[in-house]
Amino acid sequence: NKANAVDIDLAVISMVVIGVLLFILIYAETGAIGSFIGPALGGIIGKIKYIIPIGFFVLGIKMMKDRKNYVSSKLTQYAIFLGCIASLFTIFQASKGTIDLKGLSFSETVEIAYELGEENLGGGAVGAVIAYVVVNLFGMLGGAIVSCGIVALSLVFTFGIRPSKIYLNV
Repeated sequence: NKANAVDIDLAVISMVVIGVLLFILIYAETGAIGSFIGPALGGIIGKIKYIIPIGFFVLGIKMMKDRKNYVSSKLTQYAIFLGCIASLFTIFQASKGTIDLKGLSFSETVEIAYELGEENLGGGAVGAVIAYVVVNLFGMLGGAIVSCGIVALSLVFTFGIRPSKIYLNV
């Protein structure tokens, strides 16, 4: 039991330190790593890069509150959450005509999405991969609904947000 408490403390401290470091590197783009990581993360996941540090803080607090060590499963759930939000940003860019999810090949779509993501537009390459699949399977509106549904489910499982409790308490 004591070893588990130490593991939880180490995980929480690690999450907070990583969150602070990512906050500085992404928002301020300081140093060689910061000037590289900002545009690279933008190309990979677009505007979502700005909420990555916040998620690390929230997950660290949730782990401390629950007193459970589930770092790998929570980080996987958080990655799914971020990916689906990135796909929503890409679908939004597609609805504006900035990127074509149906007329271009998969690799062209991902390449254009990466370039847009470097400019903080859309959901980057990850968003394009997910959006390309869901839009081609369900159409623009259906793809947006699927991504929103997965985001909502991720909020419940990853962060423990209960919409029914929020709705009933309001």
